[in-house]
Amino acid sequence: MRAVFFVAWLCLGTALCSRAVAGPDAAPSPRGLSRIDAALPATIEGQLSYPGEGLPDDLKVCAVNLATTKETCTGGRIRLKRKGRPAGYRLTVAAGDYQVYAVSRESGQEARAYFTEFVTCGVQAGCPSHAIIPVRLAPGAVRSDVDPGDWYADKWPDAVKPLAEPTVTTQSDKPDPRVQGRPPAASAEGKRSHTLLGEANQSCDAALPLLAELRSRLSVTAIGGTAVRAGDIKTLSWSVGPQQGRAPTYLMIAADAPVRVNGKGFYVLAPDAIAPFRLRQFKELTRIVIPLHVGDTARSGSLDVRPLQAGTLHLTAAITGFAQCGELADDSPRSIDLAVSAGTPEIVISDRFELRKPDQSILSPDGTRRIDIVGPRWRLIDVASGSQLSEQVGKEPRFSPTGRFVTATAEEQFSLYDAVDGKFVQKLWTGSWDLAWDDRDSFLVIGASGRGFINVLYPLSETDPDIQVGDGCRAACPGVESSAVKIDLENNLVLGRGTRAFDTVADAYARLMTGTATFRDIRNKPNNAVETSGDGRPMVYHSSINAFAAPYQTVALAIPKRWDFIDGLKFTVLGDRSYQTDAPAVKANAALHQFLVQPILASGMPAADPVSSDPIAVATRGIGRVFLPDEAQLSKLERRLVDFGLEINTGSNLATLPANAVLKNSRKPDIWQFVGDNKIQVAASSENCGSADKGADGTITIDAFTPIVEQLSTPRYKLTFFGGSCNGGNGGFLDAQRFMHDSREPGEVFDLIAGTNEDPDSPATWCPTRIGACGISGTLFFERYLVIWSRESFAAAVYDLQTRKLLHSLIRLPSPDVMERISLSNDLKTLTKIDRDGGFQILDLSRSQKSADGKFTSQSVQKPVILYGRVVDDEVVVWAPTGQFDATMEGASFVSLKLPGRQGQYTLQQYRGVLHRAGLLKEVLAGRTLPDVAIDRFPPVIAVKPTPSPRVTAEIAVTEGEFAALRIYQDGQFTDEIAVAAGERSASVDVPRLAGARWIAVVAKGKSDLYSQAATFDAGQPGTGRRRVHLISVGVDKYEDPGISQLELAASDAGRFHAAIATKAGDSVDIVSQALLTDEQASREAILARLRVAIAAGEPGDTILLFVAGHGIQTPDGQYYLATSQTRLADIAGTALRWSDLAAELAKAKSRVAVFLDSCHSGSAGTGFFATSDSTASALIDKVPSGIVIFSAAKGRELSEEMPSQGGGVFTDALVKAMANKATDLNGNGAIEASELYAGVKGSVIKATDGRQTPWFARNDMVGDFVPF
Repeated sequence: MRAVFFVAWLCLGTALCSRAVAGPDAAPSPRGLSRIDAALPATIEGQLSYPGEGLPDDLKVCAVNLATTKETCTGGRIRLKRKGRPAGYRLTVAAGDYQVYAVSRESGQEARAYFTEFVTCGVQAGCPSHAIIPVRLAPGAVRSDVDPGDWYADKWPDAVKPLAEPTVTTQSDKPDPRVQGRPPAASAEGKRSHTLLGEANQSCDAALPLLAELRSRLSVTAIGGTAVRAGDIKTLSWSVGPQQGRAPTYLMIAADAPVRVNGKGFYVLAPDAIAPFRLRQFKELTRIVIPLHVGDTARSGSLDVRPLQAGTLHLTAAITGFAQCGELADDSPRSIDLAVSAGTPEIVISDRFELRKPDQSILSPDGTRRIDIVGPRWRLIDVASGSQLSEQVGKEPRFSPTGRFVTATAEEQFSLYDAVDGKFVQKLWTGSWDLAWDDRDSFLVIGASGRGFINVLYPLSETDPDIQVGDGCRAACPGVESSAVKIDLENNLVLGRGTRAFDTVADAYARLMTGTATFRDIRNKPNNAVETSGDGRPMVYHSSINAFAAPYQTVALAIPKRWDFIDGLKFTVLGDRSYQTDAPAVKANAALHQFLVQPILASGMPAADPVSSDPIAVATRGIGRVFLPDEAQLSKLERRLVDFGLEINTGSNLATLPANAVLKNSRKPDIWQFVGDNKIQVAASSENCGSADKGADGTITIDAFTPIVEQLSTPRYKLTFFGGSCNGGNGGFLDAQRFMHDSREPGEVFDLIAGTNEDPDSPATWCPTRIGACGISGTLFFERYLVIWSRESFAAAVYDLQTRKLLHSLIRLPSPDVMERISLSNDLKTLTKIDRDGGFQILDLSRSQKSADGKFTSQSVQKPVILYGRVVDDEVVVWAPTGQFDATMEGASFVSLKLPGRQGQYTLQQYRGVLHRAGLLKEVLAGRTLPDVAIDRFPPVIAVKPTPSPRVTAEIAVTEGEFAALRIYQDGQFTDEIAVAAGERSASVDVPRLAGARWIAVVAKGKSDLYSQAATFDAGQPGTGRRRVHLISVGVDKYEDPGISQLELAASDAGRFHAAIATKAGDSVDIVSQALLTDEQASREAILARLRVAIAAGEPGDTILLFVAGHGIQTPDGQYYLATSQTRLADIAGTALRWSDLAAELAKAKSRVAVFLDSCHSGSAGTGFFATSDSTASALIDKVPSGIVIFSAAKGRELSEEMPSQGGGVFTDALVKAMANKATDLNGNGAIEASELYAGVKGSVIKATDGRQTPWFARNDMVGDFVPF
């Protein structure tokens, strides 16, 4: 779908015009008739448009009478009485109802555009309907608002077919006498000529011999074989022989699946893009285009192809020509098939039960991708699988018009990402820019709003072609409004018109393929004069365009007067123009916004697919998101990191002060005196900005045009920092400066910036050029070491105040936009950067080393991160750049794997032995070098087609890899394994259905003992049988040992849970056995005895429910126990229930097990023996081999809070209410699955405790969802 299209005579700047679209019910005009004659003809008028290079010569408009199906078509064009005098049509027809459409066969196939609701909606990407609007005409009526401009629907199911042999009356419209002598609309600016000139103008007979010779010599080879991993590069070499002609000739290498390309000497066209001369060979594929007729094109070369999807990538190479007779397609192309395997697994961190609702969700135009914006981060989601493709820190992410790419701002510049795999492609530019897309996203045109630059990029190429037209300006100058650019595929040029920033640039041109040289036609320069721009770009001046274009020209040049695009002007970003306040500029800005593609906002989460590929399944099926206020609890985050073993230090922080708090006016103009030292003064000057000069009298003058003052005070130090905004020169270059004054050393300042690293790739007008160029923050650690850092400069520096030395300088810090604070380690070896969104990174200071000349080496420029981390839902996950990870127990459930080239995410379990590295944090901090993770085994991929049946029946097909067996899970419990014969690509499943089972999951075991993603489906409500439940509820308030604190509501909680389950008996649940044990009844012998009874009676498909409320105890040897009323701290092993004994009994169960833990209500037990909920659950789940799920009241070191007003704990109260609330059934299927129960309980508990308590959910070898009761 396109959002904007070409309209004849439409132009930018002050001449930009808009088109008001009248509604379909506009009243007909009677043209002054006093009486309507039924025989009077009616008139239809409207505007012509076409999604391409002007209006095709064969474009006509037809009206089909809905009653007679007769068709009337135009034979000419008129000028409409609308602003800008656009090209239009007029039809005279009989009164009646009509469908009106425009039609052209210029592309070789018939293309139609009807007058539809898409047109009246404004022809925008968000317009949902392409329904044809019938045009009703009364006798003598005139409708002048019928614009057949919907070129963007693939089919027209509601179109009326004309008579097979219609009586067509072709109207020769009366021309408007006021436009006589003007060129027809088709030749208006924007129409691109295909008429060959000079040596390029050859007959087909003359062109064919060279084409035959080139085709016979064509060679395309995959270097190093045809095997490649998705996301990796495969180099192709090509050659065509030495012969060269001037007729347009192209080597095209086409790919039938998404790829990105690296290299120069070519450009890349997206599928269905318009090629030079509208060549149609491989039109539906991605095409790498190498013009062979251009003088400086090599006759051989290489390029890198990066496949993005696993499977077979078909590459096809052909030599295609164009001559007087049209396209000369290659009917014998060469083919190469690349065997693309899945790439190396990548760790993905995501909270499957995240409560925060996205601030905004944006759908791609084709609906296959979604962007969820959550606080400072945005996530790219694959809609089909629900898997996360990418997560980035950034603002205003936007899809390109086709949805293939995403742009977002971060670190004060634009970045480009590929929506196929979510990968970063390249940095764009910093500042305020206009982003426009051409030729189905094949070209990205970047205009610098207010700076005069126009750059052209190939988004499908990771190599910047370095194409720039226009010229920069040091002050604000117009951009789109007064510049022009056109991608001239036929002549292999980018044509442009500069902004006259210095009154020297008339026109600018760049070579489309090489781009490294910019040629400008500057009238006041000697012909062929050569200069070098500030960025090393050679500029050759020509007195005329012809001298420059001669080696490239095949058709007449049409110098653009505006932004002239191949398939219509489409912006996804418009730069800030708030500085333009005059009326013409405001009007032009409003006109520009007509070409802005508005994001498609998702009103809600997509409905779950009946057959899901979710690997763990419980997280995503039917679960909505509960909105809670955003809680930034940095102190809680830091405590969690300390619990995990990370060293977090604090110190005195730098604070920004109003300048007049420490500076006072002196007797000299523009001079301020520092109140803390009469030898220090600040001058409002930009001449020596960034300097501190000592005068003859010892007075130090700091030059800062706009002073900035910070202070930091401790018992030992009172430090004052002086800086300022110094925009030197007309270009606004930033001069980094920060001078530190120590109150103990009057008359002196210390230059904090001297010796720090500069970013060689950052322009001097940008904050990251150097720390101190913009704002800073800082902390003094250990009363000696000062660390300053800057979000704006992405940099940090460490100083020793005792020796007054700069110790370390780091640049290019990751995700600076969310940086909250920095901690320095005790050994001075690392910095820990903590982000406000829960992320953190450990930076290695040893990578910031000085060379012999005292300057920091290039290692400081490289990324200094040695460990990444994230706190998600109060759980910690850390991972190394080499691929290994470690996590808290529940944190590991937030870790899944993405296999580049495949859809969806994979369970971590099968790669855990390779990727999980216990104690990773300690290893990294100890300086141990980690090996790169090498994975060469991949699981199969399956597709499942269930069939309705009282049994479990489905057809399974393997789409990638091989499978040896199928494992069937019913309501989360493993029930069957089906062997598959070697070489089989499909298998049938037909197994008995467990009583009450509903959710079915199928997992394929591969030849390499790896398992596929679980394909899950809802088998529907069971026809017969109730869910069999074995219920044991335990609650202990009273303890005989005075060292164990008494509880008040644990027994009550056990009773409430027991009663809630009992109410379901006889309905959907059959309670086979039950026991309620409280206080003295809940001895370890009684608990184990009741558990043995339930296990013995349990059958496959049954559920054992175990609820426990009370104290958990951890002994110094790491053993975990449940405290009973008889427990004595002096003899825990002999008087408490060991969790390992409980786990040993549960391991014997043939049934699934659901455990509910609500422990330690009182919180402070007064002894170090007491265990937290997560450690208790960890001991249990580690001992039970499979089939257990645990709902815990709290996690980490959180307390499980009580609610006396409700007669129990917050967790149990939420649990009981969720069981009885129909709203808990989020997918509306009449049952409450375990995932839905957890989602409801978690949201309620967090809300009731203001985030102090977070329930959590753990499972062991249980695949798919299930209904616990």
